[in-house]
Amino acid sequence: MLGMKFGPEINAYTSTEETVYMLTVPTDRKSVLDSAFMILSDWAINATFDSLEIEKERGVVLEEMRMGKGAAERIRDKQFPVLFHNSRFAERLPIGKEEVLKNFPHKSLIDYYKEWYNPELMSVVAVGDFDASEIESLVHKHFNEIPGFATNKKRVIYGVPDHKERLYTITGDKEVTTTSLTLVHKRPVLKANTREEYKNALVLNLISGMLNERLFDLSKKVDAPFLEGGGYTTGLSYDKGAFVLYMTPKENMVDSAFFLLNLEAERMKQFGLLQMNICDHWKI
Repeated sequence: MLGMKFGPEINAYTSTEETVYMLTVPTDRKSVLDSAFMILSDWAINATFDSLEIEKERGVVLEEMRMGKGAAERIRDKQFPVLFHNSRFAERLPIGKEEVLKNFPHKSLIDYYKEWYNPELMSVVAVGDFDASEIESLVHKHFNEIPGFATNKKRVIYGVPDHKERLYTITGDKEVTTTSLTLVHKRPVLKANTREEYKNALVLNLISGMLNERLFDLSKKVDAPFLEGGGYTTGLSYDKGAFVLYMTPKENMVDSAFFLLNLEAERMKQFGLLQMNICDHWKI
């Protein structure tokens, strides 16, 4: 009726920290909004587990795993134990293990759903052009009746520990056609729950933007040893974030590009971006 398609308007994903179900619907029809919240509440607590459908989905997930195999997987499997040093995240991806996916009994899936998909571990987020009080009433209408769980399951937080030593990995694969360099500076995860945290998030976004502009300008120079480069803030886990610097060196110029990437990181650390801009107009 609404022309909704899986992907653009209906989607979901599972990461190391969460499972998220998403609906994009028009906000000018109250009946549609009401149905959307009813669907979300059904997904949250009323999923059915037909044996035939479980087996169909088993095949879908196994196919997703198969499609993910290749050079990217082989490189990732070597990088993750270094990136997530001494962390549980280095041991398993959200998609799980192939042996488990092929052989898990249906009851294990149902038990997992009943154990973890409970109100104490859920949040409902609505964003759009609507009357907030009306949306709040829909949340109450469709989610207030969901009973709490007697077990009161607590969310387990797995951290990514800091380390004093500098860790690195050098990985090659015959199927990879380009070279990439990446520096990951671990830091507390970026949050925006307070005015001060939001201010810090804006500052980091500005830093990323200015650094990206600087490296873009440098990449256009004839003697630049790299094709592209930049920096961005990301999250590694619930409590650990990172500022990432990356660069794609030109052929046979890995050393020069790696030196330049470290140089720009150190210049930014010592002098900031505004001062560099005033002093040398962002030139090497």
